[in-house]
Amino acid sequence: MKFIASISAVIATGALTASADVATGPTWGYRTSDTSMVHTSNWNTNWAACGGAHQSPINIVTTANPTNRLRWTLREIGPKSDDWLGPVLDALELVNSTTHSKAIVVNLKSYSTMVRQAASIGGIYNYAGSLTTPGCEENADWWVVQNPIKISSIDFGRLHQDLVEYQITDDGDNARPVQPLNGRVVTRYN
Repeated sequence: MKFIASISAVIATGALTASADVATGPTWGYRTSDTSMVHTSNWNTNWAACGGAHQSPINIVTTANPTNRLRWTLREIGPKSDDWLGPVLDALELVNSTTHSKAIVVNLKSYSTMVRQAASIGGIYNYAGSLTTPGCEENADWWVVQNPIKISSIDFGRLHQDLVEYQITDDGDNARPVQPLNGRVVTRYN
């Protein structure tokens, strides 16, 4: 099953320059036609960890019925967004991908309540993985909910517009390709 961890993607988008190595190294991005950026297919040549054995995201396939693969999506459009998303979207509007003059401090509520609610409707999966942007450090403990969080069409438009404005995205497309499982165990909790 292909999962796109929406909250993780939003958090990763807001923390694009978390690694000092990345801040001083070559520019990476998702634009296939921009030769000034290192595309995802070549990240491992500039950042060795990006070719590691525990990279993310992954396809999560159930062993109960592996021929019945489902694809979960980043979002479920609803009449109202989850309350946790508002401050995240507000903070993203303050991020400028071309000017790195100062850090943006964002005070967010814990997202544990939102995750617990989503997990109570469906399952939750856990696996050892990596950051999804260079340097791709393999220090992430991924928790992926089966059912997507709710986002209103207005808030989805805000999120998409913010992503389109980021220099590294390809007109808002910023998903790293799925990585191999490489023998990792994915645990499902009900």
